[in-house]
Amino acid sequence: MRLRDWRWRGWSIRYGFAGSGSPPLVFVHGFGVNGGHWRHNWPFFAQQRRTYVVDLLGFGATEKPPLGLNTALWAAQLQGFAREVVGQPAVWVGNSVGSLASLRAIAPDPEGACGWVALSIPDVGRLRQGIPSWLQPWQQVLEGEVGALLAAPLLALLRQPATIRRVLLGTVYGDKAAIAVDAELVELIAKPARERRAARTLAYLCRGQARDATDATALLQTLSSQRPTLMLWGTRDR
Repeated sequence: MRLRDWRWRGWSIRYGFAGSGSPPLVFVHGFGVNGGHWRHNWPFFAQQRRTYVVDLLGFGATEKPPLGLNTALWAAQLQGFAREVVGQPAVWVGNSVGSLASLRAIAPDPEGACGWVALSIPDVGRLRQGIPSWLQPWQQVLEGEVGALLAAPLLALLRQPATIRRVLLGTVYGDKAAIAVDAELVELIAKPARERRAARTLAYLCRGQARDATDATALLQTLSSQRPTLMLWGTRDR
């Protein structure tokens, strides 16, 4: 896969591409990882069509800007990527927050997509509905600021390879852990977390996510009525 840097709103975005043919596929990673998380998937699809992987702002080799990182910002980034890099309708494949960001990017204008695939999509809007409306602003401030204050000590703990491996083996991959969890995956997660501004980025991420109320259910109803959609969720996915 060939890697390039693309400028969006003055920020450097890392993406990779391989193969040829239409419609293209765009892979969007989940929380805490980057485009390399798709390293076992894209080679197969690149044999049949143009395939892209892209790092979201704040993750991987993409720039870590000092502003709230949330689904709205990532969706705008993906819309720009679709226009300026992909240049034609594509099938979007997202994992975790990557599925939510891609859904928010294409649902308002489905003409730019041929289809959408989601792996373990979160619905933060539905989670917010369980909190009384009068309490939500306070909850968002508390959640964001406490998370920001704890960013540095949490990162110091969580970026340790032994901690990453333990979390992946124990809570993420289930009975596939022996195959999926290797040194390469651990390093994909640990390397960006060792960067000088990683703690600052995590603090901005906590603040941005605390104010994110994207309604995945409403967006899905809009998109699924106009484009093919596929939602995947492992029976042992926690």
